Amino acid sequence: MKNNKNKMLQFIRSQRGVITTSSFINAGFHNIYLKELEADGIIIKIKQGLYMLPEYESNSGFFEAQKVITDSVICLGSALSFYELSSYEPPFIWLAIRRGVKVVLPEFPPIKLFRFSKVQFETGVVEAHYEGNKIRIYDKEKTICDVIRYRNKIGLDIANEVVKNYINLKDKNIQKIVDYAKILRLTIPVSNYFKVLL
Repeated sequence: MKNNKNKMLQFIRSQRGVITTSSFINAGFHNIYLKELEADGIIIKIKQGLYMLPEYESNSGFFEAQKVITDSVICLGSALSFYELSSYEPPFIWLAIRRGVKVVLPEFPPIKLFRFSKVQFETGVVEAHYEGNKIRIYDKEKTICDVIRYRNKIGLDIANEVVKNYINLKDKNIQKIVDYAKILRLTIPVSNYFKVLL
């Protein structure tokens, strides 16, 4: 069993520390070993059929959330935390998914979903490295547009703080925000925000 356990660990690490039951079986291991590995504390169960090595678990939960809901993008409150544009620390991982897509939310990590239209979902997506893992997240300028769109849900005080913090950045790109606003049909609310705060 010890030799077999080493082979299993080697396989799980080759999968960046995250496996599904089916990938484990396809690699030639019996799924009964998953329960043994979990009972020994070698792996943790994220949800039904999805497991992870504890050392790969991130503090933010961003990576785990996107492993569970694969076609998703870190957005709004979680993106603000990532870019340090707000003092607000959301208790959930905020994820955007395509409108009309059905998903089952896991017990862990806690996730708050936003359903975006095709244009809204696909605009401004970038890949970033965080806590040793690759995540999909909206860039700062798309995040600003989303914050203005959802200002009543997020809170006007947070929205004001975020835009002010963005304006003070050395690498701000106001033109990019203007371009996104046109694509997202947010020209009036975005221009109003920047007129007041600039």
